Amino acid sequence: MSGHLFVIQADLTALFCDAWLLPADREFCLVDYWIPAEYQSHFQRLTSRTFRADIESTDDWEIEGQRTILLETWPHPIKPFITNVGGSATHPATWYAESARQFLHAAAAQGAIHTGRERPLIALPAIGTGYGGQWRKKAGVIETVMRTIYDVLNEVDADVAFVAFDAPTYAAAQAVRRKLQEELNVGFPLSDTLRQQAEGLANRANAGELVLFLGAGVSAGAGLPLWGELLSQLAEQANLSEEETAALQQLDVMDQGLIVERRLGGRDRLESAIAQLVNVRHHSISHSLLAALPTDAVVTLNYDTLFERASHPIVGPVAVIPDERAMAAKRWLLKLHGCIHRGELVLTREDYMRFGDRRAALAGIVQSLLITRHMLFIGFGMSDPNLFRILDDVRKAVSPHARSGKVGTVLALEPNPLRDALWDDDLHLAHMSETHAVPFQTKVRSLEIFLDYLSSLASAHAGHIMDQSFETLLTDSEREFRDQLIQLKQKFSHRLGESRVWYEFERFLNALGDDNT
Repeated sequence: MSGHLFVIQADLTALFCDAWLLPADREFCLVDYWIPAEYQSHFQRLTSRTFRADIESTDDWEIEGQRTILLETWPHPIKPFITNVGGSATHPATWYAESARQFLHAAAAQGAIHTGRERPLIALPAIGTGYGGQWRKKAGVIETVMRTIYDVLNEVDADVAFVAFDAPTYAAAQAVRRKLQEELNVGFPLSDTLRQQAEGLANRANAGELVLFLGAGVSAGAGLPLWGELLSQLAEQANLSEEETAALQQLDVMDQGLIVERRLGGRDRLESAIAQLVNVRHHSISHSLLAALPTDAVVTLNYDTLFERASHPIVGPVAVIPDERAMAAKRWLLKLHGCIHRGELVLTREDYMRFGDRRAALAGIVQSLLITRHMLFIGFGMSDPNLFRILDDVRKAVSPHARSGKVGTVLALEPNPLRDALWDDDLHLAHMSETHAVPFQTKVRSLEIFLDYLSSLASAHAGHIMDQSFETLLTDSEREFRDQLIQLKQKFSHRLGESRVWYEFERFLNALGDDNT
């Protein structure tokens, strides 16, 4: 079975993957956008916007046709392949596709050295569509590069993420992928049942009904520890002996947290230790796929800030409750168990016992969402005592005669009959596999592909219509519609001025990719 092509909107430099393409030209010149601010001191500044990479050996680069080299001097373990994609308006789309082909083969050969996935995840941006020289012909370059990706996926054992930074490019990439999937007879390797469940969730998302509840499993895809692993690592920092560690694991998880807190020397040291373990820069591909869903409300038990990072290129700053007000934000994130940047983490039994007193208002928000929306649970085993309490409160608050279906959907890797029976009256269950025999990493990959299918159905499909560089992707009807909108804009911009009607029309145009509103 060949690999899968994901399409996401993200900051490529912050994606947790096994290798990624760093765009450059033949002189190793890099645009500052590709170098995070904290890394820029490692590179030679050429102009106010460009740097030069320090390549120890250029022998391979000098070979005719060689365009990609692993950048060993990159100041992070997830190292990019610096790749010559610096063409011009005279370079054909196939020239950029050849650069992509070389990168994909070189990156796939490394294997899953960071992610530990069933097959490596390698990522590349929409090369050639910006400073690469083909920004006026983006659609053709994206289609040619994607066609090449599908060719390579039949030759290497890897998955590929095509990463768009802005909304128009993301919408266009989704459109190109749909076209190629139909033409090449490739798609999403999911069962009919999972497809139907994803389609139902997409319908809810497009209707504004879907909210997310994220557990530790989502961040595990970025290399962060699950709850049990986190406690084990904290116990190691607390210098517990082997005997003590074995005894600790026999206790309830909440009691383990209290013991570790005491051995570390108090709450401040516990929270500092947790921050050191989970304060990472790179988010998982699942974070990006979930962030692309059209939802304004998200709840999490996680301490990290990865979902905020993944959301930023898509919706801008995320308001984090309870420390921020959400009135002006396009999306808010309720952190029930605290945040590493804000403290007050919920980990010990005492924290859980105080949850009702100190966070009753926060639990009320979750109860309200469960009553008024459809909640998608992902990334945890549905065993948190707070969830039982909140769901039970909803059961008591809503009359049995007023209930109109289940309040949410759980994405689970495999069936667990006893656990599933606890939630069956209230939640739909979507299993990535129907058997325990399927390897764990295979089920995790199926979950990522499920989210990719869901986001492809629920994400905006028209964000490129007003961008004339994607002209060739439009149908005749879409092109006529676009032209009529341009005429309306030209006719009424001076007449309506600062009116509310014009404000709403500009918002509409902006959603269709018009950056001149």
